[in-house]
Amino acid sequence: MPHKRLDALSHGHHMASNSLPHNQPFLLGTPRMSKNLHGLQMEVPNSSSQAVEAGQVPIATDSESPRPIGVDPSVTGSFARLSKGEGARLTTRENAKEARDAVTIAAQSSKRLQGKARPYVGTHRKPVKTDHRLLIGIAIAAVLIVAIVFFWLSQAFTSTGQTAEESEQAEQMQVAIDEPISYNGSTYSLTLQDDGTYALSAQDGESNQSRTIYTLEGTPIQLVLYNGAFIIPENLSGSWDVIAYTIADESMATQVTGQDGNPIGSTGQISSVQLDESVLHITDTSGNVTDVALS
Repeated sequence: MPHKRLDALSHGHHMASNSLPHNQPFLLGTPRMSKNLHGLQMEVPNSSSQAVEAGQVPIATDSESPRPIGVDPSVTGSFARLSKGEGARLTTRENAKEARDAVTIAAQSSKRLQGKARPYVGTHRKPVKTDHRLLIGIAIAAVLIVAIVFFWLSQAFTSTGQTAEESEQAEQMQVAIDEPISYNGSTYSLTLQDDGTYALSAQDGESNQSRTIYTLEGTPIQLVLYNGAFIIPENLSGSWDVIAYTIADESMATQVTGQDGNPIGSTGQISSVQLDESVLHITDTSGNVTDVALS
């Protein structure tokens, strides 16, 4: 056995001598094997020409670190050794348990419990109690709001309609004695009473009852409306006159007078009446025309 080992050592020396000749070129700082009296020895060339003691592992300094060919260190900076904590972490006997525990924890965290291994988690949903009285109150309030809004809208439309009617209200017109005139929500007409006389009557709004405003002494010819007043020419016994009534509370019907203050009238009978703007033309049976200024 010892002889065999010596042969193997001699053979190894021979191979090392042949595979690593001393004159083989190598890079600066690159270790190589050499043969001496003590056996194989690693040599590390040093730019400072300092020899490495036999049996020690050579350590390259920052200045001796290999650099890529064609890279200018003045531009890119020198290469430095990684500091503690940088780079890959090797697993040794001291940290083998810690690495094993880390792998186990990562594997367990990626697992998903299946079937019976999964814990039962019940949903705890708190039942919501419905306050029926509150809902009824809200419904009643909504109905009241809708009713109020509807009432306001109806009032607005009514007032708008009344305003439109008032704006369209005719202020000057004349009709026959058997036709009514509507003015400011009331209906005015000349009615024949039971005793054979005529009277100016009014019916307010939707009321079915009429009220007598003034009873005439003669027979009316026309019912004339002029700017809020009714003008009634009438035939008397052998003469005629003109009655006026202003639409107002506590107003009294009176005879129309001329500029001299005397009542307008004449002998004879009225045959026709014509309203021409602010002048009332009265023609009698003899053809005489009397102009009555109403303003």
